[in-house]
Amino acid sequence: MDQRILEYVNQELKKGISKEEIVKALVNAGHKVEVIEQHFSHLKKRDILKYSFLAGIAIILVILVIYFYKPLNFASYSADLSEGEDLMGNVSDEIVKDMFNEAKEDFNKKNLSKAEDNFKDLIKIDSNKPKFHYYLAQVYCAKDKYPLAIEQYKKAISLSNQHPSYYFYMARCLEKQGLHQEAMEMLNKSLYVNLNISKTK
Repeated sequence: MDQRILEYVNQELKKGISKEEIVKALVNAGHKVEVIEQHFSHLKKRDILKYSFLAGIAIILVILVIYFYKPLNFASYSADLSEGEDLMGNVSDEIVKDMFNEAKEDFNKKNLSKAEDNFKDLIKIDSNKPKFHYYLAQVYCAKDKYPLAIEQYKKAISLSNQHPSYYFYMARCLEKQGLHQEAMEMLNKSLYVNLNISKTK
């Protein structure tokens, strides 16, 4: 395939130029009709593959949403703190909960910059808690700071790789960045982890 012809045909189609007009222009430029048709066929196959891939992502998303997805609920955070668990070393659980409640309130009020600062402070207290990285990533997502969100999801996963929501939301950010293959991989991992959790219950 001649990449120049492919790019030309693709650009003209996006402009709304008809196939007949494009073929005529290329013939006038000295290209054979058979060769031009081959390029049209190639673009059609590429589009089919692209939409098939996107459809696959959509199907997986639907499965996750129907069977596994639980919306982010900051109010449930206290239930995630196990009784007697030494979360912060020398910092008491009550202080941490107060800090988190403040961050939660800011997030719910869409005061995202303040929420971001508060979650960063929690991470400074203990950077080994995956939930802190996860919630900071959620703030970044709400601010459309997808690269920063992805970085925080990765940190959360590196600390705890058995939370489907980490992969799920990271996939959404990757999709927003146009990284379709990576997004599909994260969705598959989210589904895999969810299935494993279901089997152990």
